Amino acid sequence: MFRYFTKTRQYQYLDVFQVLVNSYNNSYHHSIKRSPARARRCFSKGYLPAWTVETFRVKVVRKTVPVTYIITDYNYNDVKGTFCEEELQRIGKPQDYKVEKILRKSRDGKKLSAVVGLWYRF
Repeated sequence: MFRYFTKTRQYQYLDVFQVLVNSYNNSYHHSIKRSPARARRCFSKGYLPAWTVETFRVKVVRKTVPVTYIITDYNYNDVKGTFCEEELQRIGKPQDYKVEKILRKSRDGKKLSAVVGLWYRF
């Protein structure tokens, strides 16, 4: 921005503001070792949940800056793309499982005694 001020010998920049912002966002920054436009891929804001309840396995840890991961689902199908650490959450084995559909209920008098369900598959 100051290079522009020096070159034009004025402090009016609104007419070229978007050009300056694009230039800044696409310039290499030594502190993050990439341009902000490339780094944004790993750090995006949102107000709605952007995750899934499906669980995945880490297939490959890529020693890039920042470290990225290639993941697979539990049927060993590769998930398209790579993911930053901030996009993943480490979990243990699930303590409960989702039921997609209840197939049959059994009652013992008025008391529910058994439920047969179809497990939710991803």
